[in-house]
Amino acid sequence: MPAPKSSITDLEVDETGHLAEGILESHLSNRGQVSNLTITSQGSVKGGKISGYTNNEGLIEDVKFVGASITGKNADGEITGTLGGKVTLASQIGGVVEDVNLAPDTQIVGSGTPKVGSEKNIDSIGGIINGDSEKPATLAKLHIKSKSLVSNVIITENVTYDDGITFTNVEFRTKVVRKVILKGHINGTRFKETYTRIESVTIRANSHLSNLDIGDNVKFAAGVTLGENVSFSVHQRYMETHRIDALPNLNPLAAIDNQGNRVSTWARLQGGARFGAVGNRVERYRKHRTFKRSERKNVEILGNVLTDVRHLGQQAEILVVAAYTPPGASSPNFYMLDNHGTPLPWDMDMSSLVPFRADVTLAPVVPVTIWNKPLK
Repeated sequence: MPAPKSSITDLEVDETGHLAEGILESHLSNRGQVSNLTITSQGSVKGGKISGYTNNEGLIEDVKFVGASITGKNADGEITGTLGGKVTLASQIGGVVEDVNLAPDTQIVGSGTPKVGSEKNIDSIGGIINGDSEKPATLAKLHIKSKSLVSNVIITENVTYDDGITFTNVEFRTKVVRKVILKGHINGTRFKETYTRIESVTIRANSHLSNLDIGDNVKFAAGVTLGENVSFSVHQRYMETHRIDALPNLNPLAAIDNQGNRVSTWARLQGGARFGAVGNRVERYRKHRTFKRSERKNVEILGNVLTDVRHLGQQAEILVVAAYTPPGASSPNFYMLDNHGTPLPWDMDMSSLVPFRADVTLAPVVPVTIWNKPLK
């Protein structure tokens, strides 16, 4: 039977020192190396190298990990151990950090060295990794092991991970995210003219997405909402293959059900107006355009409906409403366009709207010519 570990209190390890096998119950300032420690909830280690098998219920910060494992679970299976500061992963024996809390603004940085015969990084973390919600930790140059649960962190572009990771409240500073589960607030990053793309992922209920380009094979649960700068690659591909010109982005359009009640939609609207071509002169569509009444020139108003991807292939009606404020009036008059493009007065009752286009099968992008004649 192995001898019980001795209790260690109020120590300092210098550059040439090596402390092994013990229970740490207070602060340890380390400039050398410590191995195979059990760190209690009152214990902490700052600096130096950590090797062997470390059970951490307290705080480890600003260390270089060269051992087999650091785990933050206590004897009851609760995650109480915390990492803080800058933790450098440099194990030469495939060591892993797992099941830990991360203090505010923690950095965990690996070597960025790939495993032999693989694109995955050699330095690994896994299990349950909990960052701080207000000041998330940053993960860099490391690999996240399969089935890990990672929350409140920033994932940099040089992080690799296995399939099936669950990320909760995470910012991705990466170009592509694939084959993971996303929950909570998920934020991407701008890369020149695009944003972080997600592909083959599952998004859990009531998540909120921003700064993302949504690619193929993305599954949405109920209650997912879209924030700023969210686009769908299916729209762009469809416009390219069907030679549909992109138009200025407008405010989100409104959708209603058969009873005239508003319903949630991810559909987006592009649109613009211009004078019709005169000879070889063709002006671009503009989001804001002022026209004077003219019987000689056509005014072209065009829109692109970017369909909610959850509704592709379904049947819908497209309604067009316009507001006009006569000179001297304090409030606008509202009109709707019928299926002949004729303006009809509208009483602002949603149930009285008539379709401008009926029985539309929703393709990814539906171009709509709203007006193409002189204004009268």
